[in-house]
Amino acid sequence: MYLKIIFPFVLLLFLFGCGKNAKDEALELNNGEKWKMNAEMMPPLEASGKLISAFAANDKKDYKSLAEKLKENNQLLISSCTMKGKSHDELHKWLYPYMALIDKLENAGDEKEANEVFLKIEQSFETFNQYFQ
Repeated sequence: MYLKIIFPFVLLLFLFGCGKNAKDEALELNNGEKWKMNAEMMPPLEASGKLISAFAANDKKDYKSLAEKLKENNQLLISSCTMKGKSHDELHKWLYPYMALIDKLENAGDEKEANEVFLKIEQSFETFNQYFQ
């Protein structure tokens, strides 16, 4: 319950705190290398990656629960954000669409729609791993 009340406010602060609308821009590497994430930001991302992998390996039924857990991890990620500059901007380019996918998963009308969104979440996490470490 607490997350359902606080998360939208934290999300708004996060989205508008960035300054520019990074969500529509293409991701870039750091001179051909992956961007380095701050250590305190990695645990929520690693936890989300494990959730996604486990969900894919199992029966993929409880989409709403998965969305809730991914949102909790995103809140931890946002609250631990200390990145600045270009790496921060690049993270936002990935994070905005990823967060939108989680919202779509949470609000999916049926299992077919939820599965389609889940596949996009998996792809998004693959993209994250291509650009960040």
